[in-house]
Amino acid sequence: MIKRLLDLQIVKFGIVGVMNTALSWVVMFFLYNIMHVSDTISTLVAYILGSILSFILNRTYTFQSEASIGASAFKFTLNVAICYVGAYVIFKPFIKSMVALVSQSQHVIDNITMMLGSVVFTAINFIGQKYFTFKN
Repeated sequence: MIKRLLDLQIVKFGIVGVMNTALSWVVMFFLYNIMHVSDTISTLVAYILGSILSFILNRTYTFQSEASIGASAFKFTLNVAICYVGAYVIFKPFIKSMVALVSQSQHVIDNITMMLGSVVFTAINFIGQKYFTFKN
């Protein structure tokens, strides 16, 4: 029963993740590539908008949390901040150096680094939302 519930939550989290990742990537790559905003600001704005969508959908659809909105919003914000720092402060230099091995273009390196950072962010984020933010 618990395994089935976890499997269902992972599927729902994946569906929500595709939606907020699509929104985040559109915003992030638009800001970086079209508006020429720095990669740091582009990812930050994109993750704020994607996180708002994620909070609403994961709270109601994925985890069906009955925790108060205020408490879960605080925990969600803290979780997202930790995930962002993990993906784009701690792992970004490592990811960027790995990508630099296959490309000399700073523009390409930044784009691939932002994309791979979102993978790291998502992995940490699921764990945080499941066991901290929306834990019943």
